[in-house]
Amino acid sequence: MLYDIPLRTGVRIEPATALQLAMHPRIVGIKDCGGSMGDTQALIADGRLQVLAGDDARIFDTLCAGGTGAIAASAHVRTERFVALHRAVAEQRLDDARRIAQELAPRAEPGAA
Repeated sequence: MLYDIPLRTGVRIEPATALQLAMHPRIVGIKDCGGSMGDTQALIADGRLQVLAGDDARIFDTLCAGGTGAIAASAHVRTERFVALHRAVAEQRLDDARRIAQELAPRAEPGAA
């Protein structure tokens, strides 16, 4: 699993680099905290990596774009609601998913967990 967390590391994994690394048989996914929804969508569209939201506030957007899931700091607080969000998106119940995401938004803000 690649971890693209530039706020913690000071360096961003560029999409081209991530896709080159995806050629390694043991690299199957990326925790995406890069901050660019365009890059997130490009990684998802490419299909070589499972893309997991790393910024808790972007879970809904990433799932709706086709992301696999999330590695979320705040999910330990209301785990069942994060699972419900994932299921609602997977089942294309976007009104329910949006409502759940809005309910979780205060927990998804940086430092809120």
